[in-house]
Amino acid sequence: NDGHVVAVVGVANKEIDYEEADVLQVALLLDGVWKIIERRRVEEALRQSEERYEAIIDNFPNGLIHIFDQDLRYVFNAGEGMKKLGLTNEMLVGKTLFDVFDPELSEEMSKQYQRVLKGETVHFEGNYNDQSFLVHAAPLRDEMNEVTQILVLSLNITERKRAEEALEKSEALLAKSQEIARVGSWELDLKTNGLTWTDEVYRIFGLAPQESPVTYEAFLESIHPEDRAAVDGAYFSSLEEGNDSYEIEHRVIDRRTGEIRNVNEKCIHLRDAAGVVIKSIGMVQDI
Repeated sequence: NDGHVVAVVGVANKEIDYEEADVLQVALLLDGVWKIIERRRVEEALRQSEERYEAIIDNFPNGLIHIFDQDLRYVFNAGEGMKKLGLTNEMLVGKTLFDVFDPELSEEMSKQYQRVLKGETVHFEGNYNDQSFLVHAAPLRDEMNEVTQILVLSLNITERKRAEEALEKSEALLAKSQEIARVGSWELDLKTNGLTWTDEVYRIFGLAPQESPVTYEAFLESIHPEDRAAVDGAYFSSLEEGNDSYEIEHRVIDRRTGEIRNVNEKCIHLRDAAGVVIKSIGMVQDI
């Protein structure tokens, strides 16, 4: 099509000169042959493309791909997660949500997918066979821009959910342990001057947990005026002298009741690759 020579054909089966009709016949023959070659090239490229897409779909990591019709019947199913759940495409095709899931979950999923059939894209979490999934559902449209099917991508987030639950339990246990021991912990980011307290530090200083954002300056205000300079000096002296930690006992004033408490405070410094302190982590114990 672009004028480049792609083949050279020689014909030598006549004893007399070739006529224009002979040339035309050869040209038509070659045109037909070339179209066959081009069609086979296109078919081969399409086959390779389909194989690539099938490989991608079948190996969709830790998840599933579904296509539903307007009656919420499974049309196509694939993904790495199919085998883990003991499912195959053939097992699901033709079935509805209500054939696969329990009535309550089927009803909830049906409500979400009905929204997709109206043109929305939805995200929600669901559970199947003791596994948790993050579901993304989007409409598929025909040439008239009408929604005819639903594309569903389900990502297995079971491990993430378990890790989040374990973290929540660990944090709750830590908070309870600190409350019992009357020990709180804090962290100071020297780049942002952002100070983070656990709930028990707030209680020791006479504040409601997470009552307000805190800074190093706010921390100093909670210290007894006669001890404030010593505490401030202990912290910055440890930085200037290159120490990795410090410890000091001082008094704090309960901001709500005015009660004076004695506390023991310990701190360690964290450094970057250049040896510069970038963060301080400490604990405060009501003694």
